[in-house]
Amino acid sequence: MDISGGDHAEREALLRLESFLVQDPDNMSLRTAIFEAALRCADWNLARAQIDFGLRHAPESMVWRIREGDLLLAKKDYRQAREVLQALGHDALPAEAQDTLLHNVAYTYFGESNFDQCVAILEPRMAKLLQGELSAHPPNEAEVGLQKLWLRALHHSKDAARACAWAKAMDEAGELSHRVAGIASLAALDASETVLAQKWSRIALESDIKESERSEAIVTRASLLLASRDTEQACKLADRALMLSPREGRAWSIRGFAKMLDGALAEAQAHFYTALETLPGHIGTWHGLGWSQLLAGLLQEALATFQHALDLDRNFAESQGAVAVALFLTGDAVGAKKHADNALRLDKNCLAGQYAAALISGELQSAQALQRLAKRILGAHQGPLGGTMADWIHRP
Repeated sequence: MDISGGDHAEREALLRLESFLVQDPDNMSLRTAIFEAALRCADWNLARAQIDFGLRHAPESMVWRIREGDLLLAKKDYRQAREVLQALGHDALPAEAQDTLLHNVAYTYFGESNFDQCVAILEPRMAKLLQGELSAHPPNEAEVGLQKLWLRALHHSKDAARACAWAKAMDEAGELSHRVAGIASLAALDASETVLAQKWSRIALESDIKESERSEAIVTRASLLLASRDTEQACKLADRALMLSPREGRAWSIRGFAKMLDGALAEAQAHFYTALETLPGHIGTWHGLGWSQLLAGLLQEALATFQHALDLDRNFAESQGAVAVALFLTGDAVGAKKHADNALRLDKNCLAGQYAAALISGELQSAQALQRLAKRILGAHQGPLGGTMADWIHRP
């Protein structure tokens, strides 16, 4: 048998389960355990064998048909998974199984990065949860799964404010699961609800839940530490997040900002590049990369980076201002003025726009004057992960 995934302990456990099956081949509980272990180890053939056995010996049960969808989801065959799951007949299932099926169908769209469709499918059910349809018992596994996917889908669809508002309403009703609090904390951070971000990340980090369910809370706490200039602890927490998911873009971005604050510009750029492999649309990370390049004197590279950020959203004033700064420093004063004007027209308080305008006007004529004015102009404003913009573009 070829087991290509899972760690050594999981592979050994799967082999033990298979040895039991030789003595008790009709044990459906054992076959369920083997199926779940096979999914964790990415042994698709073994998982498929359990499904086939289940469908032959319990054709009236929908459990194995749902598991067929689980296998397709694990293989990331989202279109086929959706076809299998949608054919099951939602209304014929018990309530918890209906929620599981709804979650899995919605997840097929999440897996395809169609976050808006994922939100649309979940919205009616989540509205009922918000209206107090949860039973007196704590939320079951399916309900927790729905809450997790709902908040993540809203967040990924760039509606962190709505995700935060929904979580806040659930929290006030005493219905927000501790297992969901970490996800809510990251949405709150991106919605600039720092108090809620602190509260929910603390709940997730201090509750008796799986470490994997703390992932977003770890990133949130690292971001908050970074905002307070505690780069050492921020990096430690970012590394903890990366132990759970080595490709966690937010954690790599945090490491990038931390290294930039510490003056390790080459290392910062390397971390930003790694972050952008999984966060290609995260404008804040592009800005971090651009400022680290600018501080390192890589003017043309910084200009290209800021231009890419601008291409992602031409109405984001900070990107217009950052392009203006880079254009001025590369000798294009005319282009710089155009983008600085755009930035300040979009947002008169735009930090990079004010910075560019000061350069263009000649108010900044020396490195020392530039640092002083940057601190004066930018020091009162929030930076991309908290603190002030002055924190990000120079070291005291």
